[in-house]
Amino acid sequence: MERLKILKNHITPLVNVSETESLILLTLNRPQTLNSLNFEMLFSIIHYLEQAKSTNRSWLITGEPKKFLGSGGDLVLTTEEFLQIPEYIRTLHHMFYLTTKVESISLWTGYVIGSTAGLACSCQLRVAFPSSKYSMPETEIGLFPNVGGSFFLSHNPPTHIGLYLGLTGHTLKGPDCYFYGFCKYFVQEEDYEQLISSIRHSANPSKVLESFHKEPKKGKS
Repeated sequence: MERLKILKNHITPLVNVSETESLILLTLNRPQTLNSLNFEMLFSIIHYLEQAKSTNRSWLITGEPKKFLGSGGDLVLTTEEFLQIPEYIRTLHHMFYLTTKVESISLWTGYVIGSTAGLACSCQLRVAFPSSKYSMPETEIGLFPNVGGSFFLSHNPPTHIGLYLGLTGHTLKGPDCYFYGFCKYFVQEEDYEQLISSIRHSANPSKVLESFHKEPKKGKS
């Protein structure tokens, strides 16, 4: 048992977890694959979503390094382990479903792509930054956006931009994510750490987000 504890201390988790009485904060931490989601990460996220629901806590997802929330699904898994694809897709959608059952917050740090976009858009409170880059690039390989994309692309934006993004795979920058309605809040990069700290110590995340929100200037992206 002691050997296992020592080994655990030398293993870098793919999802870092920080908990308070009111919040469970998850940080995706698989930088070598740009935080692409594999089974281990999905199971970990689902576990803490279930904990958040059972303990009536808020739940927040972000990424490390901050230039990537995530690059979508694990391409090695979905191309080389094709027999696992049905279970992988089922697990993804179960995760999205659970995200809608808690007060969930997604910080759109850097790239928010594919399956990670599905996770981010499932959250109730979504925060864009100047560095945010959102897209559903499946279109470029002949796939219409899955992972819930056909729903949130047609429901979140107030215009036909969702249809355009679904057909083209075009990338939206941070201010566009806010102005087109994908994110309710826009926060400056330099406020990121303070935002995290404030949410950790607050029982009202939406109020904290309102206090940090600074609407970007139109035409600046």
